[in-house]
Amino acid sequence: MSQIVGFEVTNSKLLPILLELIKDEDGDVRLNSASGLISLADVLGNDLLSDSVISSLSQLTKDTQWRVRSAVYDLIADLGISLGKEPFHKNLKEIFFGFLTDTAASVRNEGIKKLGELSISYRSDWVIDEVVPKLNEIYDQDKQGYLYRMCVINAGIEIARSLSKTQINAHIVPIMLKACTDSVANVRITVCKAIKKLVSIPEGASCGSNFKSTLSDMINDSDKDVAHFAYVAESAI
Repeated sequence: MSQIVGFEVTNSKLLPILLELIKDEDGDVRLNSASGLISLADVLGNDLLSDSVISSLSQLTKDTQWRVRSAVYDLIADLGISLGKEPFHKNLKEIFFGFLTDTAASVRNEGIKKLGELSISYRSDWVIDEVVPKLNEIYDQDKQGYLYRMCVINAGIEIARSLSKTQINAHIVPIMLKACTDSVANVRITVCKAIKKLVSIPEGASCGSNFKSTLSDMINDSDKDVAHFAYVAESAI
């Protein structure tokens, strides 16, 4: 409908209606209304990112229903791809990165997939300048739970697909090595699985030598599951 009625009607009539519906007490209404914003982007372009829209998106990432939060992070990423890197960086980046510490695993996992799409769209310079520092920040914060550290590891593998061999060695390998000595066994298991995935990526295949010594040590880990997955990862190198 927005393409039929044009910019003025979309901006003055349709957008305010959607913003009101986003506040509805029914979760499905909030979800569908938020999803409707992407159709307005084709007509409004960067003008869609008004203060009221940005505020509404930010509030929805705190919604009590995880499906609403997941849909909003999807929407933010889709808007970022549609509108371009600069509008995303200015208005949406920090809101989007909230998925990394969402309380629901489904939200974090879906956010990782969308991060991968953004990384492909924005290319390696953006990944190195914006994403890698954020991943390191979250991993190193003592107050963050181990589930978020596991999310950082998996996000690292996703963005590695957009990087060169040299960039992977410089920016992804250090995160993985740090995780290999994490105090939580589940994190160490996650990184062993991640290393196996990393060396299966064409540009990551040659980085396996960085992990050989560490994985050899982890095979003797006191946690039997860590030891098993370390062995599997080492065998893949």
